[in-house]
Amino acid sequence: MELVLENINKKYNDCYAVKNVNVSLKTGVHALLGANGSGKTTLMKMICGILKGEGEVHFDDIDLKNEYDNYASHLGYMPQHFGYYPHYTVKEFLEYMCIIKNLSPQYSQKRIETLVKQLNLEDKMNTKMKKLSGGMLKRVGIIQALLNEPDILILDEPTAGLDPKERIIFRNLIASLSSTAIILLSTHIVSDIETIADDILIMKEGEIIMHDNYDELLKVVEGKVWELELPTQEGLAIMAQKRVVKSHNRHQSIHMRIVSDQKPHILAQLVNPDLDDLYLYYFEEEPNDETFDH
Repeated sequence: MELVLENINKKYNDCYAVKNVNVSLKTGVHALLGANGSGKTTLMKMICGILKGEGEVHFDDIDLKNEYDNYASHLGYMPQHFGYYPHYTVKEFLEYMCIIKNLSPQYSQKRIETLVKQLNLEDKMNTKMKKLSGGMLKRVGIIQALLNEPDILILDEPTAGLDPKERIIFRNLIASLSSTAIILLSTHIVSDIETIADDILIMKEGEIIMHDNYDELLKVVEGKVWELELPTQEGLAIMAQKRVVKSHNRHQSIHMRIVSDQKPHILAQLVNPDLDDLYLYYFEEEPNDETFDH
């Protein structure tokens, strides 16, 4: 199986929301990582055929534009904010989604039972959608995306609003699907993808600026990640002029992790980079050194 995006562009007035995206994705988990406003949601909507733009989208030999019904039968989509009928119960909503997806009643019943059990919503089947918590709504959204056992699964910020236990359940579910589906998962939460993504696409200002596996991507920031502990006042001054990934206040000092092309302080020590470091390197401008009072 292969999902191919060729010369995908989307403009609003004179501004590109998605610019010149050319990507080929095969079975597995592909993480789309970028800051809010980087174009992730627009690209996903284009893959789903919800938004029109320039370029071609193919799943194997099926063309999205010319064979949309066939293409859509292979597709599962969970938007960041999905619409629902508030007075429907969870059971009624999922049954309705099965009808929309043209699934048989016998298959639908078994599939709903399986997914509801997997996502621990068995005791909420008769609860009205409007009474669900944000995390529970997310779980219902994930279930509706999986009803037709899709070959292409598009998940837009699926873990936003989930508690730590729910996030673990979600990650395990995605891992179990990764051998049989092309999964594109968008997020700006790095920890969601470190353990489950086969590769990562980094999106900035509408463009895919990097696409590789975890280890290869981290080579970009090798030799640029430092740890340093300084007295509080001196530490605060350094933090004002450098990209700080994280910091920890101790009794009279600050321990900090810094992303910097140059050694930020004579006492700074190089450490191994992680995805948080890479994210900060690309998505946060380094403060102006001139603002630092030497």
